[in-house]
Amino acid sequence: MAVTPAKILTAETIPAYLAERLNDLKGVVDSVDAIAKVEPITGGNVNYAFCITLDDGMKLFLKQAPEFVAIFGPDGFPLTSERMQREMDVYTEWQSILAKGGEAAQMLPDICYFDSKHLVSGSNSFENGHSLCCSPNMLVTNALQTLIGTMTIIFLLSYYLRAQYGRYYAILGRL
Repeated sequence: MAVTPAKILTAETIPAYLAERLNDLKGVVDSVDAIAKVEPITGGNVNYAFCITLDDGMKLFLKQAPEFVAIFGPDGFPLTSERMQREMDVYTEWQSILAKGGEAAQMLPDICYFDSKHLVSGSNSFENGHSLCCSPNMLVTNALQTLIGTMTIIFLLSYYLRAQYGRYYAILGRL
């Protein structure tokens, strides 16, 4: 489904977006009245991201992956709407790999919500209580973050190239 500019989340529209999805977020956000603050997370280029702080201090991280590179806007560099689903698939695979050694809870965020229609994912915290966003005490080392990020980018780039340039990708794959 296309995420049109009118459906792009902003700090102002997030409370209404969450209000429509409270049933899907039970135990994470039980009431829109519990939202103390919504802050955009800046510094990224591809997605829109927000840190929602609740009255009890809990933080919810929302990421929206539109069908374009966020910094260029809807008329800029297009992306496939399937990339968010692919990212969730890669996350699930990493979760199963790391679960075998018991490291998943320490190294991966807890994805508590996924909206494939609006291409939004939500995560709240690591099982040990450290907040995923807005926390200086991240448990995942920079090296591991780089590895997971690089593997995810390679997977998504591979998928994109295969979808956009199938016959050329086959040639490159043999090099």
